[in-house]
Amino acid sequence: LRIREIAKPKLPDDFDSDIADIEKMKMSVAATEWQDIFSGDPQTASHGQKHKHAQDEPFRTHWKTTYDKWLQIKHEAAKKDGGKSWLDRHPAPTGSAADVARGTINATLDKLITTNTLYKAAKEEATTTLPSQVVKQISAAIYGEGVENSKFVLAKALTALTNWGAGCSANGGKSVIGDMICLCAESVSRNPQTCENSGLAIAWGSVLTGSPHTLVLGECPAREDRTLTTHDLGSIITHITAGIRTHLQGSSVYHILGKRGASNCNGGAREVYVDYSAAYNKNTGKGLASIPWGAKLISAYNTMQQSIEKANEAAKQAAVARRLIDTARAAYLQPIPVPLQTTNAAKITDRKQAATVTITNTTCEKKGKEDNCKDGCKEVSENGEKKCVVGIEIEKEDTTNQDGKIPPDRCTRHKDKAACEKENEGQKSGKICLLMD
Repeated sequence: LRIREIAKPKLPDDFDSDIADIEKMKMSVAATEWQDIFSGDPQTASHGQKHKHAQDEPFRTHWKTTYDKWLQIKHEAAKKDGGKSWLDRHPAPTGSAADVARGTINATLDKLITTNTLYKAAKEEATTTLPSQVVKQISAAIYGEGVENSKFVLAKALTALTNWGAGCSANGGKSVIGDMICLCAESVSRNPQTCENSGLAIAWGSVLTGSPHTLVLGECPAREDRTLTTHDLGSIITHITAGIRTHLQGSSVYHILGKRGASNCNGGAREVYVDYSAAYNKNTGKGLASIPWGAKLISAYNTMQQSIEKANEAAKQAAVARRLIDTARAAYLQPIPVPLQTTNAAKITDRKQAATVTITNTTCEKKGKEDNCKDGCKEVSENGEKKCVVGIEIEKEDTTNQDGKIPPDRCTRHKDKAACEKENEGQKSGKICLLMD
């Protein structure tokens, strides 16, 4: 655990640059009169320089806080870079497409800014705030309460330094390193089953002094270089919990690390241990969570879990932000499709076009007889012979102007205008002038 880097979730960058682009899009599709408000160079036409004496809105107060921002945005969109401006590379839509883009971009931009703020806050907690808290909690577990920089301080590691009994036995549990000193640094006692202490020339005198932790830590395996994950810390806590042994002595049950004999353990009877029995009291104890350093390790584990939850929250906000960005970009880049004519509208158009074709006896004759003689033609009998000639009424919607009047050019198709007018006498509105061959 010592000085191991905490594993941090991988999250994408924030969406500030995307917001900057969409703000340029908003400016570019805005109404001309709105864009004109922000004319000029930000260096010489800021709100304070250009409108400091304004008495009327919106310049007096409405634009006071955001005017310079939009002035800069418009300037950046039009500024040339390498011979081209942002607008040159991202031409704005026009006409109806601009109207639709304006509505979509305005609706998504505020949501995107809010989402980006939430994303950055969650990411900060997941990748910085909470991992830093884990480091401090692990440091306090190993070295004692209040030690957040992984620096050994003898007085913080042990409850007392006067003698082994005062600092260890039932007085242990203040720190991991302190309990290791209790178990491994008493030179006159036997190995306590918990660590190999042969060769450690550390003796408790009237007051423990120096840096006994260096000899104790020297017995530990080499520190792993990989980052510490939530799974790793959970496994360590499980391993430690399993290592705390239950020792029955007479009618008493002890929960210990180390070795306890029949006599009272005071570090001088060649038996050493740390007694955590109070933490396992059935009425008041919570097991490892009631041991000071155990509580710190559990807190560190819980904080790492919170980091994962915050990372998931950030990932959800990132997904929302991407959808909003895609929506705004699509509105800016895509032209408005031309609406397809409805079937009825297409039919009416075709019929009106057909009605404008000049109808003559010749064209009627070509249609044929009986059922084929229609659409402005009629079948008549002449000398016992059936003929298809001009004469069938055309529907009003096909043969009249929108005001219901017969187009005047209809009559000009007759060779004799008087004959045409006479022929149409008494006809309903919507009749065509009969044509003469």
